Amino acid sequence: PPAVKQLADQDTMTGYTRHLFYLNRPQLLASVTSFRKYCPENKETIVLGCYHPGQNGIYIYQVKDPELHGVSQVTAAHEVLHAVYARLSSADRKHLDVLLNDYYEHGLHDPQVQAEVKLYQQTEPNDVMDEMSCTFGTEIADLPPALETYYHHYFSNRSAIVQYEMQYEATFTARQAKIKQYDQQLAGMKQQIDSSEASLQTM
Repeated sequence: PPAVKQLADQDTMTGYTRHLFYLNRPQLLASVTSFRKYCPENKETIVLGCYHPGQNGIYIYQVKDPELHGVSQVTAAHEVLHAVYARLSSADRKHLDVLLNDYYEHGLHDPQVQAEVKLYQQTEPNDVMDEMSCTFGTEIADLPPALETYYHHYFSNRSAIVQYEMQYEATFTARQAKIKQYDQQLAGMKQQIDSSEASLQTM
């Protein structure tokens, strides 16, 4: 479908990555009910996509909010990297795991990504390396040369994906700040109401 091809183009998928992406019959689902049939809700995090091993599908929630443009692109890249990881030879996977773990232990300074990895360690302890391979490749702008070389096999311009991620994260951050501001205003109003009620009761 045109929308699926557009995601592959926007993510600058190489021929091999595009092949894996299409092989998994990616579906963009705008209905929450339809999406949850394939990607169950997780109380610990927001689920916007999922990959089912064995070519059983990639499912992406289609976010329609124009201010969150980029969510579907990053989700598509993240999920297809699961398919890539699943097809690595045992030797290649071990080598990649060493690179990922070394970066996690010594080079990762992004608090948000650190928190994501810690959450994976709790919720998906057997798939941490797999998740790290997807997260680092789509959310970290500057990686060690060896990891950049690895991802370059799958995306000709990985920075385009990271730019999408930075774009919608900025929107999330702004909205969270606004919610915090509203919470503070509501707390102040509650204090005023409580004070007024106390005064009325003493009259």
